[in-house]
Amino acid sequence: MTRQHRKRTLRDAFAVGRGCDFSGALVLLIDDVLTTGTTCDTAPRALEKARAGQINVLVAARAYQDD
Repeated sequence: MTRQHRKRTLRDAFAVGRGCDFSGALVLLIDDVLTTGTTCDTAPRALEKARAGQINVLVAARAYQDD
């Protein structure tokens, strides 16, 4: 997928379920492979809406692609 297509695909892919309380929580988000960075950009937004206190992202590997 191109970077733009992946951004469109993941735009609303992440959400925090009702009743989950992340208020002030320290969260570690782990992404297995960073390709376009879209997951690392969009997933924390859902956690921010759930009022997470601090969000850290750990990436295990980096893939390179030509756009």
